[in-house]
Amino acid sequence: MRRKDNVFVREVTADELRALNKIKNSRNSELRERALIILHSHHGKTVPEIQRELLRARNTVLHWIRRFNQFGIQGLENRKPPGAKEKFTPEIRAQIARIASTDPRALNMRFQHWSLSKLREYLIDQGIIESISIESVRICLLKENVALHRASRKNRGMRRPGNESRRAAS
Repeated sequence: MRRKDNVFVREVTADELRALNKIKNSRNSELRERALIILHSHHGKTVPEIQRELLRARNTVLHWIRRFNQFGIQGLENRKPPGAKEKFTPEIRAQIARIASTDPRALNMRFQHWSLSKLREYLIDQGIIESISIESVRICLLKENVALHRASRKNRGMRRPGNESRRAAS
């Protein structure tokens, strides 16, 4: 049974040809190679000839020719990998960021600075969000470029009342 290696690119437009020639000189080695596959096919080279010249597997050459034929230049780009949808809308993230940027005392809270757990608890108690993990709060703040106040560390190593006797005894 003979393989179908007589696959070629469709008719390439003048704009696509300009774009391919620009891509073949780019720094992105993946895109450069894909453009070369398309240009070689456009110039009449067969899949086995392209394979030998670029040292690529038959399936790779066929894949990029088919992607170009179906999607054009955009088909040569990497697809966004599938993944989980955003958990929170941009509006909810912005609201979380606004609250995190607000002094907790202005919201009748009895502490001066937000922690991730306190912010999470507040968001749920106020009905802003039904449930959220501390990690999701952290990610929301990160995406909104909001940093929580960090506890001061300048009191580290200070003597506590009552510790003098232990230090003096040693």
